[in-house]
Amino acid sequence: MAVAAIFDEKLNRVKFLIEDGRDVINDFISGLGKKEAEKIIRVINLLDDLGFKRLILTEMCAGVVGYNNLWYLRAKYRSNIYRVFFFKYFIDGHEVYILVHGIVKKTNRTPPGAISLADRRKKKIIAELEG
Repeated sequence: MAVAAIFDEKLNRVKFLIEDGRDVINDFISGLGKKEAEKIIRVINLLDDLGFKRLILTEMCAGVVGYNNLWYLRAKYRSNIYRVFFFKYFIDGHEVYILVHGIVKKTNRTPPGAISLADRRKKKIIAELEG
């Protein structure tokens, strides 16, 4: 597993998870329609441009209850809600946001399996970065 910023050369603080040679977030986004993808990309770019401290004050970003340092970006298009899970990490003294999982939310509750997958990926990446 590796972390790489390959989505957009202009992104400074947002990093994408590459797992077993697969770009997890771009694969998720590319499986969506054009409008849905644009909504998610917009929120990701806002995280990069504004930073966490400003975006957390909006409905586009929130923490996952019961999990330490696990957050999600929220995008909505028509009746669908999209979540991109991420965590904050400091690399060379700079705060970065590592995106680890994306879902289309189909019910009122976020699927526990999606949250636990995002948390496992977060823990694995932190272990690699600190190991």
